[in-house]
Amino acid sequence: MSSNFFVNTYQLYKEQTDKLAQWLVDNAAACGYKLPEPDKQVARQNGALNGTSPSDSAPSPTPSGRLKGRARKDAKLRTAAASVVSVEDATSQPTYRIKLSQFTELARKIAESSGTIVPASVIKLAGRVVDLRRGFSRFYEKQATDSTRTANLKHAHFVSTLEEVISILKAPSSGASNDSVNASTSTNTGDTVKASTDRISSGTEMLSNQFDHLELEEPIDIDDTSPALNAATPTTGATASKADDKVSCRVEYQSDNDEDDEEKYFAMYCLFTDLHGLRTFIGKTWEDYSDGKMDLMAASVLTNTAFDLVRRTETKFFTALPEFESAQKLIQFFMLFISILRGVNPRHREQPDDWFNYEVADVAQWLYLPTFILLDGFCDVIQPRQMPLMKPGFFGIYDPKADRKAMSLRQMLAEDKIILLEALPEFCLLGDSKVQFPGEDELTKGLREMYKTKKISLFLCFATQIYLDITHIRRDRIGSSFHDLQAIGRQAKKTLNTALAQPHSILWPEENDKILRNTLEFIDYWITKDAIDKMRRVLLKSMYDKGITEPYYLFSRHPLLCGLLQFSLTMMMREAGSAMAMCWGSILYVCHLYNALRQTSNLSVLWPDMETFISINTPERLFVGGLPTTLEDCFKRYSLMMGTAPENFARDYQSRNRARALKHSKKGPRDWHVDPPIVKIFKERYLSLDGSVRWTILNIESLLKETDTEAHVVKKRWEKSHQLSPLQLLTALQIALAGEFPELTYDYFGMHIKCLNLLRQLRSENHDKLLQYCGPEYLEREDQISTVAGYIIMISVRTEMAGEALTSQSTGSHMLVEAGRIMGDFIQASVDQGLGITLGI
Repeated sequence: MSSNFFVNTYQLYKEQTDKLAQWLVDNAAACGYKLPEPDKQVARQNGALNGTSPSDSAPSPTPSGRLKGRARKDAKLRTAAASVVSVEDATSQPTYRIKLSQFTELARKIAESSGTIVPASVIKLAGRVVDLRRGFSRFYEKQATDSTRTANLKHAHFVSTLEEVISILKAPSSGASNDSVNASTSTNTGDTVKASTDRISSGTEMLSNQFDHLELEEPIDIDDTSPALNAATPTTGATASKADDKVSCRVEYQSDNDEDDEEKYFAMYCLFTDLHGLRTFIGKTWEDYSDGKMDLMAASVLTNTAFDLVRRTETKFFTALPEFESAQKLIQFFMLFISILRGVNPRHREQPDDWFNYEVADVAQWLYLPTFILLDGFCDVIQPRQMPLMKPGFFGIYDPKADRKAMSLRQMLAEDKIILLEALPEFCLLGDSKVQFPGEDELTKGLREMYKTKKISLFLCFATQIYLDITHIRRDRIGSSFHDLQAIGRQAKKTLNTALAQPHSILWPEENDKILRNTLEFIDYWITKDAIDKMRRVLLKSMYDKGITEPYYLFSRHPLLCGLLQFSLTMMMREAGSAMAMCWGSILYVCHLYNALRQTSNLSVLWPDMETFISINTPERLFVGGLPTTLEDCFKRYSLMMGTAPENFARDYQSRNRARALKHSKKGPRDWHVDPPIVKIFKERYLSLDGSVRWTILNIESLLKETDTEAHVVKKRWEKSHQLSPLQLLTALQIALAGEFPELTYDYFGMHIKCLNLLRQLRSENHDKLLQYCGPEYLEREDQISTVAGYIIMISVRTEMAGEALTSQSTGSHMLVEAGRIMGDFIQASVDQGLGITLGI
């Protein structure tokens, strides 16, 4: 995944501050301001915090002349990508770094110049930077006591300085437009992340919440990519002729030495605020699942994608601030920082068994300190090839029906300890084994790694907390996800066995049968049987009865893993089922006959299964351009799909070649099956053992197309910058998953078998007429049975054309009428038996 497509809050702050600095320097220089020589060295730390490095990529050379057509489109795409990932070499574009104190000086120079026009987008951009820093200043103020409050002056100074810059640029003498003057420094909060810990973990209402005031906005509606911000040209009327004075260097804001610590505090604040926003989003996702508003697979894919984004965010952060070295030092540092601000002794314990000073429990939970303590304590007892035995009830009895909201802080932490420490040995079994499987979640992978290295990452603390959050949301319903997974596994197993028992087409390679058998093994090992219990028996041997022996213990407590296993199975079934249907032609041929019957009024009943098939694969792909409406056109479109050359249907060709056989297209039969964006993006990750998600410009844009108008602000952000925040990506993904659910879960195996049964019935009842019109060799092999549908369309067209030649009017086709009766009875029987074709329904 390219980290440059995904932008965090601190990165946005840096980019927007640098962009404002660039505009101020460019326009002040155009107004006659003399700048000192720029620094030849690029600020490496700032680049690291922005997630870029000089080795990321370089901009492509611009060809001479005006590009046209596809070349022009490709060039625009490359330019957009380069604008995100490129960092110019310091020798070709030196860097000029300005201090905060210079901002007002530059603003005054611009405002004092006659005819100056300050774009509204500049005021908005400055307001956005102020909003971000003001949030931290308020956060700081909220934590501080009277004795420590003076330390906040440095944070407030940044805010007051930029507010002064805005005031200067808004002044009437600057020529700012009314839109500029009225532009609010607090911009649209349409995608606001409210950082309050009480939205996720039930029970944090009992804490004194210090984070209610925190609001971070996604920069999705600010026109901060306008030419006025990007071009190093003057924006004043009187000085427009001084274009040659533009600054040919990159401008960056650099904090003063005495502000470095505050900048680090702000970076940490942004990091944990971003994590809390993701935690809030995931919590709402699982609440929606519990309320029946979202499917388990969608909730699980969203959660696992968030885990991956957090892992990469953590890597980016520690690359920028390597002095913290580890999540432990980062959490301890920030915890100490807040404790000092509040005047609290971090070593104080009200009771001997307290995990930390509970006076700062709200901050501890915001920093994921409780989960870190539990994981760290567990690491002390794990040894290679020695699984810790956890006797049920050793730390107490977990009551899933208890009201967590009525619990005290100590009761909630004790409950978390029971839940997590009883589950961690189960994860150790997976860590000790070398068994891998498609659909393994990032939490399980992270705990495998912890088992081997005893290192605890911030990502792992976050993912572990989400595991606990899901448990608290689901409570006594936690096991239903696994029961649903098993039911779907049993249905899939039945479907696969039926498919394997069918006669095979000569076009169906043995390798495909192996894939079906591998899928059956996957179901048997990971879904219908208890894989972890097998590992437990092998590793513990005689000590097996000393620990947890409840069947499916981990699976019944890990809905996320169940959802991802279901997602993997669904994609396996979809891929193999569609391959079998295409090999036989079963669904496509019957689809063409179904449409011909409907268009000629020989079939009055709708076939929901077939209507879904047409909808998800589109009439344009299935019928070469759209649904045909006449019987003759139905035959033409059917022939084109089967690989007949289009020229066969040209009038001059038909008149010259009446006696010749049909000419076939060199490309052969047309393909109708295309993977939707969700499958393309996640196929490698969930169908292979060590796959990963590769985010590219193309698949992000394909994902955004699926969101239609529901995520227009996200699309706007992407179109302007080719960057998204993690929350914006997850929002787009959530919409796309909901939209593609019917396509993801369509049971091609089931529909294939249904169509084969219908085709056999059509052949049986029309055998004599097929012999009459097509000869005894109309069906040489069983795997050619799909052509029966084509024969019926072809014979019906010829019969109708012959009738028209004799009577000058359409007489219809008895065979088509009979086919309509047979298909209508078949559909009605399927409906009466309740045979749906969506996997798991």
